[in-house]
Amino acid sequence: MIYPILVVVPVLACIAAITIGFRRRKEFNVDMKLVLLFLTAGLVNGVVSILMASFGQNNLILWHIYTLVEFSIVIAVLSFWQRDELLQRALHYLIPVYFLFWLFCKLFVEDLTQFDTFSATISRTILAVVALYTIYLQVEESIPYLFRSAKFWISFAVFLYCSTNVVLAALGNVIVESNQSQLHVIWNIHYATDIVAYAFYIRGFLCPILPQTSLYHI
Repeated sequence: MIYPILVVVPVLACIAAITIGFRRRKEFNVDMKLVLLFLTAGLVNGVVSILMASFGQNNLILWHIYTLVEFSIVIAVLSFWQRDELLQRALHYLIPVYFLFWLFCKLFVEDLTQFDTFSATISRTILAVVALYTIYLQVEESIPYLFRSAKFWISFAVFLYCSTNVVLAALGNVIVESNQSQLHVIWNIHYATDIVAYAFYIRGFLCPILPQTSLYHI
């Protein structure tokens, strides 16, 4: 079964993160404002999905749309935090490339009433890899103040969420058809991961905001 508390707590944690971010929005640079936008989009998607599910309606089309929103915003955020200018540009170009891939999947591969197996798996794999590399850069360059770096906590949140939920994206349709109880287990893991990730976002929003004088300071 899906434990109700694991559904409610992530929503409350997301609201807490957005509230903190909104109160500090005037201090934020573009990258952190995009993080705030991303969390707001996630909250709207989550609340509407829960409401649709409670009325017995299929809500997976929302997750198809959210996959594109998530990828576009998060890649844009992570691109700000790269040391290599070529990699920054590559990540920028990756957004329209992924959009074309996403559109192809919607038109020819995926069913909007099922999990977006292909587009979400590719999206979260890429995000997890880029986030992990960003964490590596932070550890390499920011050891004295690593735990005071918003980029570290937010990159870690992205990596945690994407690396664990890629299983749901990849195997969701198979599990639905074969074993409903396993799907409940995966959803519980999804919600539990959300709680931890939002705690990291909150920690990131509480970090000191430094002038953006280089790629390593926000």
